[in-house]
Amino acid sequence: GRPGAFSAALRAEVLDAAAAARGTEEARARERAASEADIDESRHRAAGVQAALERELEEAKARNVQLRADLAAERARSRALTAPLQESVENLRNDLEEMRRMLSCANGRSTNGTTTPGGMS
Repeated sequence: GRPGAFSAALRAEVLDAAAAARGTEEARARERAASEADIDESRHRAAGVQAALERELEEAKARNVQLRADLAAERARSRALTAPLQESVENLRNDLEEMRRMLSCANGRSTNGTTTPGGMS
C-alpha cells in the first residue's frame, strides 16, 4: 500500500472518532442540562411543599393555642358553675349528718331512758 493512502485512511478514522466524541460530548451535555433542569424543578417543587407545610404547621400551632385558651376558659366557667353546687351538696351532707346524729340521740333517749347531752329522758 501507499503511505499516503494509509495516512488518509488514518486521518479519516481520526476525524470520524473525533466527530463521534463530539456527538457523545454534546449528548452528555444535553443530558446534564436536562438533569440540572429536573433537579432545579424538583428543588422548586420541594421548596413550595416545604413552604405549604410550614404554613400548615403555623396554622396548627395557632389553632392549638386557641384551643388551649378555649379549654382553660371552659374549665374556669365549669368551676364557676359547679362551685356553688358543690358547696350546696356539702351543706346538704352536713345537714343530713346532723339530722342523723339528732335522730340517733332521740332514739337513744326513748329506748334506754338515759339522759343524752342536750336532752332529758
